[in-house]
Amino acid sequence: MPRRLRETGNQMNTNQASGTPGEEYKTVCEFMRLYATLRFYQLALRLGTSGSIVTGLLPQAARMSFIAMDLLRAGGVLISLSFLVMEFRSTSY
Repeated sequence: MPRRLRETGNQMNTNQASGTPGEEYKTVCEFMRLYATLRFYQLALRLGTSGSIVTGLLPQAARMSFIAMDLLRAGGVLISLSFLVMEFRSTSY
């Protein structure tokens, strides 16, 4: 079991676990399942937001307006940065 989980006292009560290999295996499997689910949700969000940005850039009126294009570009950068932060936070444990 990772040392950090024992120190922070995760909501799964890892401090009170007896530390048998079977319990540690179950805990690791739960965290791996949670991480895989998180990655799937991030992929779905990323595809949805990227698709909406591309859809916003396709009309001719949006291409003619520099303010709209700059706002969509800034939105894309902010979304990319937020996903980068989520990725760093999820892999830091």
